[in-house]
Formats: sequence, C-alpha cells, structure tokens
Amino acid sequence: MDLLRKLKREKEQLRNQLRVLDKKSRANGGVGFSDYLIMPVQRIPRYNLLLKELIKHTHESHKDFKNLQKALEGTISISEFMNSKMEEENNRKKLFQISNRLKFKDLSEKKIILPHRRFVMEGYLTIIPHGGYNEEKKGWKRWFFFLFTDILLYCEADNGIDSEKYILGEEIPLQTVPVPWVRDIKQDNVFQLVAKSTTLTLQAPDEESKVKWITTLERVINNLIERQSSEMKGFFF
Repeated sequence: MDLLRKLKREKEQLRNQLRVLDKKSRANGGVGFSDYLIMPVQRIPRYNLLLKELIKHTHESHKDFKNLQKALEGTISISEFMNSKMEEENNRKKLFQISNRLKFKDLSEKKIILPHRRFVMEGYLTIIPHGGYNEEKKGWKRWFFFLFTDILLYCEADNGIDSEKYILGEEIPLQTVPVPWVRDIKQDNVFQLVAKSTTLTLQAPDEESKVKWITTLERVINNLIERQSSEMKGFFF
C-alpha cells in the first residue's frame, strides 16, 4: 500500500488511470483498486470465523472435527504472525518519523532506531527543578517527551512551542539497576520519575494526562523487570 501511494504521488499517468478504473468499478457496484489489495489480508480473519462456526456445528465424533481444529490453529497462527509483522513495520516507521523530528547533539540516530525498541507515547510535560516547587515557577520549563520501551527522551521545541522539530535534551535509560520507579505527588498534576541517573519532578497538563503518564511508565518499567527476571532465570538454569 505504501508503494502504491508513493507511485500515485510520483506518476500522474498512473494516478489518472487508477482514478478512472476506480470510478468504473464503483459505478458497477465494485470496489476500488486499493480495496482489492487489502482483501488477502482480510481473508485470514474470515477463515478463522468460518472455521469456528464449522467447529461449533460439528460433533466431536465426526471424522473431520480434529482436522477442523488443526486448520483453525493454523489460521490463528498465521493471523498472529501477520499482526506481529504489521506491528513491527508500523513501529519501524514511527521510529524513523521520530528520528526525523529530532536534532541530535551527541546521541546518534542509530541509538534511537534499534530492533528491540518500541515507541510507547509522547507529549508535553513541565520539568520542575530541584527545590523549585514554588508559586513563581522559576526555572520551570516545558519539554516534549518521547517514551520508548527502554528509554525516555525529553526535547526542546526547535522553533516555538508548536514546532514539529525538536532538539534532543536528555536520554534517561529505564533498563537499569536499580530500576526506576514513579511517585505520585498528588498535587497540581505533579509526579516524579526516580531513575538511576536522575530524579525528574514533572507536571502534566491535567489530571487525566498525569494518570496516563504514571500508569504507562509503570507498565513499561514492570515489563523491563519481568524481562530482566526472565533473562536471569535463563542464565542460571
């Protein structure tokens, strides 16, 4: 689909021909060219539904019952494989998009785009300096954060607060010993991330955003703990 979109952008003749074909197809009750391309992907989930219905209406003593179960296991396995590959591709695109939005200082792009890394969430948070929790808000600064499955980045908007380009500020590793932890300050939408290298006091734009950041950070950290525990068990056993 990405290739088709690229060719349609670059080749006017192809774009016009496909437009004519789509118009004729829809005039006759059909679908567009892009819809036909997605059909093979949609077919697998339909096979799952069909096989489930067949199993539901087939007695266990029937000679085809076990074969239907095996067929369903096969189509489910294919669906899961396809979904995982689509998720990997979408994540790869997201990492490239983020790297294109960042201006790097001493952190190379290759450190952002890693096979194991997954994008989790992004958004603005205000960093409150140590000892700076005061009514005047001196030293408070709004940064744009990118959370991944193993690191947290915070960046400064390149040209104003609504910029889509960011200058990388700092990288905070999350896969460390001791592991980071999150503390809810329960005041003014403020929470803390206590990491090995630093402690960040952060203010979210609102309560909903604060809760989302806290729960997501805790989930990411717990996943890292589980992974580390699993790797340790594999090492000793």
